[in-house]
Amino acid sequence: MAAAAALTVVALALILLLPKFQQSLPSAGIDRSRTAVAVGASRIVAQGRRIAAPATSINAVGLEDGSVVTLDSASAVQVAFAHDARHVTLLRGRARFEVAHDGRPFTVFAGGGSVTARGTIFDVALSPQGRVAVILIRGSVDVVPSAAPTSPRRDPVLVRRLAPGETTDYVSGTLLGASAATPAADPQWSDHAVDFDNVSLRYLLERGNQGAGPPITVSDPALQQLRVSGRFDLTDRKRLARNLATLFDLHVDMRRNAIEIRR
Repeated sequence: MAAAAALTVVALALILLLPKFQQSLPSAGIDRSRTAVAVGASRIVAQGRRIAAPATSINAVGLEDGSVVTLDSASAVQVAFAHDARHVTLLRGRARFEVAHDGRPFTVFAGGGSVTARGTIFDVALSPQGRVAVILIRGSVDVVPSAAPTSPRRDPVLVRRLAPGETTDYVSGTLLGASAATPAADPQWSDHAVDFDNVSLRYLLERGNQGAGPPITVSDPALQQLRVSGRFDLTDRKRLARNLATLFDLHVDMRRNAIEIRR
């Protein structure tokens, strides 16, 4: 009886301590202490979550809406989604945003201004001095160098819409100009070895198939929905295909003009 009582006390202690232990577990650069909660049919992040990349690697993270944010080394963002808006704050460094269509505006805040897009790809970089650079790769974005005015009618001088390939900078609420992307705005900065977190296989293959050479394909379209986490080198397609096949216990068929992943 004494032994049974002692075991009961230990079990109760473990149950009480388990939540604290779970909160202490590391989560690969993502602060999940402020978790998302389901409310009816919508998913709302009450206070957001912080995502950071270490100084030694580039991280690509799949967000709740299907968008992907790629963080340059030593960069960080804060993500806060609601039923009618998607907000991301660039805290430091550089990030690429590949925005999924879902009807809600997607806005990135940085350096006191904002960049708003609806289904597009763009980079935002924040310098230590507070200067913000925006580079549009695909789609359309509106750049506002300072906090949105209270009036619903914005002064067009304070809003700049970019076309693909254009870049603009702002600092302290002032736009500094728009031009074609310069060599410093390297669109390939995120195409090397990247740490991926919760992205779809389809997304990873799209990233890996950019540029010349035989593409990686899949025999079964359902495989494209697999979720992928891990470090992959996007510059070597054959190696990428072999690594993905190993990860999911699949097979690779390498032919002269194609690389196919199959069950």
